[in-house]
Amino acid sequence: MRLKNIYDKYKAFLLDIDGVIRNNDIIIDGAKEACNSLISSGKKIIYFTNNSTQSSKDYALFLSNNGFLIGDQDIITSSQVIVDCVKKQKNIKKVFIVGERALREIFIYNGFSITDAIDADCVIVGYNPNVNYRQLAIAHQCLVNGAFYGVTNPDLITPAPPPLSTMPGAGAFAAFLSASSGRKPDIIAGKPYPAIYTKIFEKLNDIDKQFILAIGDNWDTDGIGAYNHSIDFLLVLSGVTQSTKDIKPLFVEEKLSDLFFKTKDNLSND
Repeated sequence: MRLKNIYDKYKAFLLDIDGVIRNNDIIIDGAKEACNSLISSGKKIIYFTNNSTQSSKDYALFLSNNGFLIGDQDIITSSQVIVDCVKKQKNIKKVFIVGERALREIFIYNGFSITDAIDADCVIVGYNPNVNYRQLAIAHQCLVNGAFYGVTNPDLITPAPPPLSTMPGAGAFAAFLSASSGRKPDIIAGKPYPAIYTKIFEKLNDIDKQFILAIGDNWDTDGIGAYNHSIDFLLVLSGVTQSTKDIKPLFVEEKLSDLFFKTKDNLSND
């Protein structure tokens, strides 16, 4: 596969996962071949996602089982970023989590105690399709009591399996809690906010921003985040954002594999 000329200058590619690599655990056509071709041609790939429902090892296992050249060190999740942010705070020991297994496990691994009581020092809100009203009520009370308030990502919606098109995301749960408690989050870890980009730039400290291309499917998070941090952005129309009406991304493609010439184009340009 031959990379299109407009993308060949980039040395590092920041790839969102949901909506770019997969949709509902189904690999998007051509995504594996595109990623492996980038790696084979000497390009650096960092996968970064606002999704906190899986660990970096979970993602690495999923991708490697589907034929991707990948290591868990190549993946940055919002759960990794949020726990790093909380570790920098003083006097946080007990954490109440609105989120799934991976989010709970990374806090336990980093020495925090997970509680279901209203005396938590910290409330972390992530995506959880099984969240219930009691959990939201406890989180609400913790926030009213003054607990540190962290959110993995601001995504109001997330892709959903048919017959649904989208579902409420972590940002929707956070909006609910902010409205009830009168509190704004103390930190939001994921795109488009700075914390996740700080972690990325630490990994890519030898590559100038002009040679980094971010690729995502959600203009409000991927696109705005890239522009806020002076990174060129490619919108793919294989996920959340289906139209470029009222937005002006630098690059637009239908899907990730369109970074490359089609076979007949490749032959005609040699």
